[in-house]
Amino acid sequence: VLAAETVGGINQVLWKNTSANRLHVWTLDANWSWRSSAGWDEPASTAGQQLEAAFGIDLDGNGTIAAPSTTSTTIESKGDITLLKGAGNRYSALSTLPGSSAIAISNGGTQIYEGIYGNDWTVLAADTINGVNQVLWRNTAANRLHTWTLDANWNRTASSGLIDPTSHQARELEAQFALDLNGDGILRSYRPGTTGVDLLTGNSTDQFFSPLGVPAAGGVDQIITGGGRNQILLANTSGNGNLYANAKDADYLLIDGFNSSNDQLLVASGKSYGTAPLTLGSTSGIAVFEDRNADAIYSNSSDDLLALLKGVTAYPSSLLVLAG
Repeated sequence: VLAAETVGGINQVLWKNTSANRLHVWTLDANWSWRSSAGWDEPASTAGQQLEAAFGIDLDGNGTIAAPSTTSTTIESKGDITLLKGAGNRYSALSTLPGSSAIAISNGGTQIYEGIYGNDWTVLAADTINGVNQVLWRNTAANRLHTWTLDANWNRTASSGLIDPTSHQARELEAQFALDLNGDGILRSYRPGTTGVDLLTGNSTDQFFSPLGVPAAGGVDQIITGGGRNQILLANTSGNGNLYANAKDADYLLIDGFNSSNDQLLVASGKSYGTAPLTLGSTSGIAVFEDRNADAIYSNSSDDLLALLKGVTAYPSSLLVLAG
């Protein structure tokens, strides 16, 4: 054991394996009880020099102590959070709110750094989406996207997904993080509405997707449309890329202001869809169902309700358009 120190607000103990000449760090709680371990770093490496600066100890025996870096590189800054990479290629999140300080992005209390999980994993972005801190990763070898959910202190609480960048689910991530993840040159737009309306659109050629992580009041995601042509993509309710839960009328998309002569609902291939008048509570309109039992009879007793076009009473035969 070489040292114990509170680094960046986190209690840490620094170890050295003398036979291998490697450094190792423990992260500890407020009572100095072990929580996690990380690192197997050469003292002269970039990570080793970061530890030298943090603990104030000459770890590589060159007679000097590395100075803490005062500069950070901005990796991504599209949303309310700026992703920074500082000394030792370690990542931090900085809020755009005035007076904010960078907070280390951590897993088990250990700040993550470039290459921590191998060279195939790259951090793309960090942002606060619907009040939840999230970090977006890409596995370059598999060409898959992956997300972390983090607490208020930017410490990982959960992970999810190995998502194809060309999938519907990846398009939702594009909209949330404001990044072109599939390289098609199109940047999807995600504009939060009020607490009762998840997305609003009013441009001439809007295309948007019910976003991941949006808390739906009473199981209903709401979109208000307006302006020129609005194209709303409805994915099927099985497999990756779901937009709506497979729970009949417990979870569906409520669309207000739909122009049946101009707007379109884009439906995924490989499933059967249909429309029928429907009233749920005090809300009436034209419902869009996935025909789960393949009987060509559309009802919320036997099929999955995907969307309800509020107040719409008449619709053209071209309402549902096959996507792709």
